[in-house]
Amino acid sequence: MNKPDTNPEFNNQIGKGAKLKGDIIFDTDTLIDGRVEGSITINGFLHLGPNADIQASIQAEQIVCQGKIKGNINCSGTLRLASTSQITGDIQTHLLAIEEGAQMQAKVSMNAEKKQPELLKPLDKRPSTE
Repeated sequence: MNKPDTNPEFNNQIGKGAKLKGDIIFDTDTLIDGRVEGSITINGFLHLGPNADIQASIQAEQIVCQGKIKGNINCSGTLRLASTSQITGDIQTHLLAIEEGAQMQAKVSMNAEKKQPELLKPLDKRPSTE
């Protein structure tokens, strides 16, 4: 994953060295590469850069994490954990992608809202071998 710099793709940016305490709510894509304590709610894509140090509950549609999170994560889409990420807390997401090297101490729940394709037939519907 690429290192985030000041990026015009993100309407909201909290840069390296910034320290915020409180509730953050944004309605557009957001890049955070600083320290946040409290809660983060993003109606869109959240990118946590390699310098991100988050001690907060997080709610977003899509998340890429390259930094540290201590708190619960609720992601309605895909949560991607880079090799540099360190996660402590509960995770609720639809899809989870983890790069080799990522560190996690978490309970993970995968949302069942969107039906996954059936890979195997249920046991009670398989033909009898008798």
